[in-house]
Amino acid sequence: MRYFAHVGFLYTEIAHAGQFLLYSSYVPGVISAALLLIPYMAYFLWLLAENRCISVKYIVKYASLL
Repeated sequence: MRYFAHVGFLYTEIAHAGQFLLYSSYVPGVISAALLLIPYMAYFLWLLAENRCISVKYIVKYASLL
């Protein structure tokens, strides 16, 4: 449960990228989301799963709640 915010943060950044594709125009946050935050959060969650701090099951569970 400690890492729920990290999954939510990744979900928010994916939403920025999705809005850009949906509206075909600039959405605030899309550049930082695509270049910085999505790769960083995906790597961070992978590290947590790799070190058994959080399981992939919980990452999927928390992502589906958002």
